Amino acid sequence: SEPAVGEQWRKARENRARVENRARFSKAVADHRGWTVKQIRALPNNGYMWLYRNDRSWLLEHLPGLWATTRSG
Repeated sequence: SEPAVGEQWRKARENRARVENRARFSKAVADHRGWTVKQIRALPNNGYMWLYRNDRSWLLEHLPGLWATTRSG
């Protein structure tokens, strides 16, 4: 009923999702070194799509080697 409280909950859920999806995707990349983005995206519960939709700047900033692999290969 309180808009400010609702906004705080929304931000908290978004932050939690960001942390969890960054960790999932980072683990998928670390566990499957040498895989392309396409191969990693095919893994279940990898967090890629959430990051692509909601945290793309982090995805691009922290995984330049992974992106370079897909461009050159």
